[in-house]
Parts: sequence; structure tokens; C-alpha cells
Amino acid sequence: MYIISQDSYFVMGMDKLLKAINPHATHTLVAFDRGDGKILFFSMNSLLYILSEEKGFNSFICTRFISIDKSSSVSLLRHEIRKILNFL
Repeated sequence: MYIISQDSYFVMGMDKLLKAINPHATHTLVAFDRGDGKILFFSMNSLLYILSEEKGFNSFICTRFISIDKSSSVSLLRHEIRKILNFL
């Protein structure tokens, strides 16, 4: 998982959580901390598509993602990340 955030504690916590869920997880998932209390999860393929397009913003707003509150419990985050990883 790639974790994009300005909050270093969040990055460390998400990294530790992912390793506890699946230590062999491939880098197919992106977690983006928006800075407003929401975390967006989307596939690495979506991020590469957004970055390769000349119309990056239009691609971004049309991308499917899953949003979770940053203040959610660890058990909820663990459950949701497992579902996301199984989906991808």
C-alpha cells in the first residue's frame, strides 16, 4: 500500500496496520489522507491513469474510491482494508 499523507504518525500507523493484515501485500492500493479527516482508498492503476492523463483533475474526480473517516476505530479500519484488498 502506498500511503500519501503529511501526518507522519498516520503513515506509520497505516503501514503497521497493513503489515498486521497482510505482510506480503503487493503495492496495488493507495491510501490518501485528504487532511480533512477522510482517507481515500483507490487502486494503484487508477493513480497511474490519473497521472498519465493530460486532464488529471477530470480523471481524478471520475475515479472510483472508497472513503473512510480517519477517526474510525482500528478494528473498523482493519475490516475495511481487508475488504478493499480482497476486492482488488
